Amino acid sequence: MDTVEDVLPASHIVAHTEIDEMYKMLVNGTCNVISGERTYISEATVKLNGYHGPYELANRTFSKEPLSVVTRDHDSHWSLFVDWVIQALFVAEELGISQANASSFFESQTTTFGTEFMDVFRNVIAAVGNYGGKYLK
Repeated sequence: MDTVEDVLPASHIVAHTEIDEMYKMLVNGTCNVISGERTYISEATVKLNGYHGPYELANRTFSKEPLSVVTRDHDSHWSLFVDWVIQALFVAEELGISQANASSFFESQTTTFGTEFMDVFRNVIAAVGNYGGKYLK
């Protein structure tokens, strides 16, 4: 089983290319299952789009797209910094931290990247939102 079509009968599948329409269908009960990139179908993102019923994100991944972040060669500190910022966006999404409430969630600061960047995670999320929220814009 490699695709949704292998799991569900064709008569039960409504293919849609617009994620906003999929959210609407989930909210109004026309749809019981959505599939897509994890950032589009995470529980936090689905709730932000109006669905507040029971929800479970499957562990099975149907795609192995090689998505990654690329930084300049020979600058391991910059690469580490970028990775930590992206990880903070993922964690913020999982914890329900958004652009609107970022300042209330961060009581501790980090000096991992020096005192100049003590509020880096709070500032990034306050500026752009969490990982899933970036795709709603």
